[in-house]
Amino acid sequence: MTGLGLIITGLEHAPDDAWRVAPRLRALVQRARALPACPAGRTAAIHAASGARVAMDGLAFGPVSALGEGDGNDALQALAHDAAIALAEPIALAVHTDHVTLAGPAQPPLAHADAAALVDGLNALWSDEGLTLKLVASGRWYLAGPAAVALAGGLADAARWQDMRLDEALAASADRRGLARLLTEAQMLFHDHPVNQRREAQGQARIDGLWLSGAGVRPTAPGCTARLLADEAYARGLMRLDGQLAEGLPEDFASALSLAQDGDARDTWLCLPGIDASPDALAALERDWVAPAWRALAGGRLAALSWRDAQGRGGHLDRLGRLRVWARRPL
Repeated sequence: MTGLGLIITGLEHAPDDAWRVAPRLRALVQRARALPACPAGRTAAIHAASGARVAMDGLAFGPVSALGEGDGNDALQALAHDAAIALAEPIALAVHTDHVTLAGPAQPPLAHADAAALVDGLNALWSDEGLTLKLVASGRWYLAGPAAVALAGGLADAARWQDMRLDEALAASADRRGLARLLTEAQMLFHDHPVNQRREAQGQARIDGLWLSGAGVRPTAPGCTARLLADEAYARGLMRLDGQLAEGLPEDFASALSLAQDGDARDTWLCLPGIDASPDALAALERDWVAPAWRALAGGRLAALSWRDAQGRGGHLDRLGRLRVWARRPL
């Protein structure tokens, strides 16, 4: 028997009255023994669940995610083996009286055809820089090239810098001037671009530039002690780095249990899609994943059941622990 874990993000936003529709989920959260806390965020929860012996800040997000992109991205995965890779995000800027702030990632996200048009324009502009932008089916952009590490090695994703002054955000880059120049060139290219003209006509936010983060070269194997079943690039990249299959999230619990039981002795974690924490979402989560997992634990088909959320919390429940009623934890 192996253990099974559930990564459930959005749980932290559930109102008190929503939990009544998910009694097994509530019991799992309340009765499980606490796992070591990890940093907040979905990526941190995935990294912690993998049991990687290498800390998250020792694995550059860009190349790990590029390695984990889905089938059909062979060219990007080949680049990720040999080149420095950074995550590139189209962003909106907010212009104030005496400064500019990052308004955050582009919302609504770009349609694939529009993103491809902007990527093609930047690739033509930067062809002499030794930089190449790749757009993948998931909608993510990656920048490959020797300068990527100096430009973006110390930068977090655009959401982390939201509402911060642009000059202060740029200060984290080892090549602040180079990054500022690239951002300015992207802003100038995008200014009168047909994509922005269409977005403005539709009342959508403009695309003002490009933000880089998570740059690095392909790291060594992280030494994961668990198995991740996920559709997310970072999770799949961790598995590929470790020489494991990058397997997607199964369509239902029965399939997930079969995969977990067919594997080796390592625990298996399911990276479930984030939920909006409404009663309907909790009820569906209970019906499709938590209640079947609870029955598998009670029936001896699982050795343990664990969980993690985006607040850095988590718990571990064995068969005896499911009967525990005196160790209630706050929801």
